[in-house]
Amino acid sequence: MFIDLIVGLTLGCILSLFSENHLILIIASAVFSLLPDLDFLIYHSLYPINRFSHRHRRIFHLPVFYILLGLIILWLLDASSIFYVSFIILSLWHFLHDTFSIGYGVQWFYPFTKRHYLWNSNVSTSKKVFKNLHSDTPENIDAHADKNGDDNWVRKSFFK
Repeated sequence: MFIDLIVGLTLGCILSLFSENHLILIIASAVFSLLPDLDFLIYHSLYPINRFSHRHRRIFHLPVFYILLGLIILWLLDASSIFYVSFIILSLWHFLHDTFSIGYGVQWFYPFTKRHYLWNSNVSTSKKVFKNLHSDTPENIDAHADKNGDDNWVRKSFFK
């Protein structure tokens, strides 16, 4: 999450060189970089943080829907094209980061398939797609989390 914010602020600063809305673009880029994780807050307003926290990625971490919805909202807000560029780049960055980092990946091709795509999978049922890129079903990922997950992953990941 912190690296997403750093990337968002950096891109916002770079893009602000080509825009008259410097501060607004920087703030919007920071928001765009973190916005996909809003589903974490939504999910955990209903469920505790535990080994099944990866399920939050089944709300906004659906790139086809998320980016389409974001572009429609930007269009309704009559945003300038530089905001579209920032939104698309940062959304793709966030989803790539979540594919290649810890966790159970992203459903890149939802609604065409519900499969999650993840790098260097530790889920034994996952299928290799290309080099270290793996794919697996939500059911298999949930079963793996149930068996091998850690309910204290937040404390162990961020507060060592």
